[in-house]
Amino acid sequence: MGSSVRIIGADVSASGSNGWNHTWITRGTVDEGAVALEEPIPAAELSGSPRSRRATYRALRRELLSYDGPVVAGLDFPFSLPEAIVVEDDWHEFLEAFPTHFSGPGDFQETCHGRSQLRTDGERKEIKRRCDDRFGGLCAYNRFIYRLTYFGVQDLLRPLVLSEQVTVWPFGNESRSAETTLVETYPAATLQQRLGVDSETYKDENDDPEFRREVTESILGRESVSYAGETDELFDLIGSDSKADAFDSLVAAFSTFKWHVDGGAELPEGVPDVEGWIHA
Repeated sequence: MGSSVRIIGADVSASGSNGWNHTWITRGTVDEGAVALEEPIPAAELSGSPRSRRATYRALRRELLSYDGPVVAGLDFPFSLPEAIVVEDDWHEFLEAFPTHFSGPGDFQETCHGRSQLRTDGERKEIKRRCDDRFGGLCAYNRFIYRLTYFGVQDLLRPLVLSEQVTVWPFGNESRSAETTLVETYPAATLQQRLGVDSETYKDENDDPEFRREVTESILGRESVSYAGETDELFDLIGSDSKADAFDSLVAAFSTFKWHVDGGAELPEGVPDVEGWIHA
């Protein structure tokens, strides 16, 4: 596989009150087709010790660009909207024009609802992307995640892409020199598609510490995966985190590692260029 590659999995929060404690990352290093994962940490422990959403996203951007050599990062939020409600033909144009269409998260959801109703003759306020249908995800402007989509695109993804220091799969980038690649991940889909386990009962009101420990043990038990720390401490961390932020970042890192060692991924036929795809 050549020189080592840095892997990052990020479970991103849009909370303005405590998001720095609910945004977590798991780092890893890939050598010779195998990854050594590191202890998940909250964004509050990143450089600058962020204590606001804006500062958290700024710290994440710095983290993603702070390494010498290639980096692949999996971020757990929608990178796009369904083709039916996107005005632009090209994803990069959509990203550049994003703040001209949406003034804030509330306006973002309201505008998307209005466009959806126009495209469905008033029958639906939500339209899913093809990848959301495929992997059982929510609509990108559903009431549970519209803030995450808005802030993730506006304050994290857009500045990185406009800086021309990253490339985003599968959209590419005009900059040929970017060494950081971003991939949209969805831990629930990784659990189902790659690990073959039920993804509905492991956090929040369905808190299941043992399930999270067992899945973590399954990931670390793979021949190509190791852990650069004390596994007992990791299992304690994963088990005590009822919101599964640390766990989801670890699953995102594992999915990102698989994307890298598999040489990327092919898009299913018929996927609109402006929508992209989730890597599970």
